[in-house]
Amino acid sequence: KNLEITTWDNVAEAFSPDPVSGDLARLRELHKADAAEAIQAIPESRRSQLTAALEASRLADLLEELPESAQAEILNKLDTADAIEVLGEMEIDDEIDLLKELEPSQRETLLAQMDPEIDRQIRSLLSYNEDTAGGMMTPEAIVLTPEATVADAIARLRDTDLPPAISVRLFITESPTQAPTGKFLGSVTLPRLLREPPTCLVGDCIDRNEPTLQPNTSETEVAALLARYDLLAVAVVDALHRLVGVVTVDDVIIRLTEGASS
Repeated sequence: KNLEITTWDNVAEAFSPDPVSGDLARLRELHKADAAEAIQAIPESRRSQLTAALEASRLADLLEELPESAQAEILNKLDTADAIEVLGEMEIDDEIDLLKELEPSQRETLLAQMDPEIDRQIRSLLSYNEDTAGGMMTPEAIVLTPEATVADAIARLRDTDLPPAISVRLFITESPTQAPTGKFLGSVTLPRLLREPPTCLVGDCIDRNEPTLQPNTSETEVAALLARYDLLAVAVVDALHRLVGVVTVDDVIIRLTEGASS
């Protein structure tokens, strides 16, 4: 084979990344909060290409750091299948906030193509007003029956990627344990579990006097209760005393901060 030697100037263009590839590389190196800020500074035409090229989990992380209006703008530029995949990667309370921001027709298009069980759960959460405990809560929490052992509970904690505010407190209910659960019995904290033998039943460790919220409790009342009892997370129970969700202190802070800046 013939070997030809040429100057870099003649081949440099072939090795230069296109703007979108350069943006992708930079975003992958940033913390998600910084990446979310950076993506808003990218020209809109290139931003659409960029968001379409991002992995669903990474784009979900970035969307959670943006205002809902900016989230909706980006989601509307994605194909339906890609949009559903991104929504599925988001924390469910953030997903609900984003869906509320969409036009009703766009929201229905997405919901109609989701798994029926997920569709049912999301529609239930969408029915609550944004400024209430129901509108702030997430149904994702560690829920056990009282017959579970401390060893079972700690195993569940090890096998979860839930936010710390939720995973330091486990909620105990009668069966079923999927929201809406059986009768809510109380909760137990991680420090309490660590003081008990592995074979101890969580039903024997329950704090039965902890405060709870109703779905229609206002966001200011939610904030006051969390502050008064120094809680990271609090149960939301319905009129039948079933656990329907959990409100965390970080969601309260975000909601009140957004309200103060609007």
